[in-house]
Amino acid sequence: MRTKTILLIICTAFLYSCAAPGSLNLPKDENGNYEYQGVITVADKTQAELHDAAKEWVVLNFRSAQDVIQLDDPESGQLIAKGYYGIMMVGMERQIYHTLRLESRDGRFRYTINDFEYYTPGQQRMSLERTTLTQQQGDKIDERVKETISSLEKALNTESEDW
Repeated sequence: MRTKTILLIICTAFLYSCAAPGSLNLPKDENGNYEYQGVITVADKTQAELHDAAKEWVVLNFRSAQDVIQLDDPESGQLIAKGYYGIMMVGMERQIYHTLRLESRDGRFRYTINDFEYYTPGQQRMSLERTTLTQQQGDKIDERVKETISSLEKALNTESEDW
């Protein structure tokens, strides 16, 4: 049993040593920082309607909208929130902090998800670009971000009910 434990530790250390900082296969901006960005067309919705729908989505998808919303400007159509994804890695939940920027105009909105930071309880946050996560762990992050984008797009494309 002890030999298996030591072997598991050695294999895990080897896998982490093979990963180079910033080598995850995730989209990057022009400065080499991980970033997801896209523009979604939403026919027949005004900037105000999109902004309100985006704010409602944040309220429903984050534990405390008051804590995560950093900027809420209906006039310019900007909404900025900071949150994190809880992702299981190596048997423990790790937190991947990020910034979500939503910008709305008549008929379309743009999302930007960036400023990723990796956090393990008891340690300081570290820029995701500086971590040595494996691609499998990067894939978990990618999956969560794409789920966010899909949920957001669905919410902003949904017609409001006139009850």
